[in-house]
Amino acid sequence: PFRRQLITGGNDGLVRLWDLTPEGNHEGFAFSQFGRLTSVAFNEDGRQLAVSGVGQPDNIYDIATGVRLITLPANQSGYQTGSIAFSTDGSFFATASGGYEADVFDLASLEKILTLTGHTREIGDLSYNPAGIQLATLGYDGLLKTWDAKTGLELRSMQAFSETVQVFQPIGLTYSPNGRLVATAGGPKVKIWDVVDGALRLEIPSRVGQAT
Repeated sequence: PFRRQLITGGNDGLVRLWDLTPEGNHEGFAFSQFGRLTSVAFNEDGRQLAVSGVGQPDNIYDIATGVRLITLPANQSGYQTGSIAFSTDGSFFATASGGYEADVFDLASLEKILTLTGHTREIGDLSYNPAGIQLATLGYDGLLKTWDAKTGLELRSMQAFSETVQVFQPIGLTYSPNGRLVATAGGPKVKIWDVVDGALRLEIPSRVGQAT
């Protein structure tokens, strides 16, 4: 959140925190979570880290100590995707652990408050917009969907790529700082979408085949 640290997670199951300051630029700590990791995310103040992976629980850790604070039920066996994101104010988190639905939880009570349904294949990535009032999901059905983060109402659905992208291939999305645009990666192109009117604003071909 403060652009001084970078978190990475990979197929080796290791989560690493990197110090990016000029004095640092080194690995701060590493810890292992069993299995292939598919998503890592800081909360709003950088003190907590959410981790999602294949066929395993979604966990939230304390950054300073590496202690696991929260564990959610494991995703379904055989699923190859998983994504998790904190809301902007840190009060909620959303997770899509390999299924066709995304769930939103209250961080304090761990109560599930919303379930977002509408995708016909696994959800590969999700994110809150900077204002925290909207949530975007990108599925292997090729659809980019936006949702009202408070009510769970589907706002828009856009065809980001064809359904030929396989579940084991990474896909991703991210909001612009003003929250109006969303970039999607999947298939041979990166695409920039206006989530207010649903228009495709820009296409950028990948130079190496699959855009991730």
